[in-house]
Amino acid sequence: MRKRIFRIIMSLAILLLVILSGMLAYSYFNVERAVSRSYQKSGLKAAENGSKEEVLKGKSP
Repeated sequence: MRKRIFRIIMSLAILLLVILSGMLAYSYFNVERAVSRSYQKSGLKAAENGSKEEVLKGKSP
């Protein structure tokens, strides 16, 4: 009887661990995707006529 209860508890613990791991992975990849989409390079390597800040001043972020 004790062995059966132990198996049930261990099975539930493993199932809970798998579910929590899946939720954590899903959250991580959602955050990673949002962060990677929020950054966009300006495409400037070097400013020809002044500093990069002056060249980018008229453009939206």
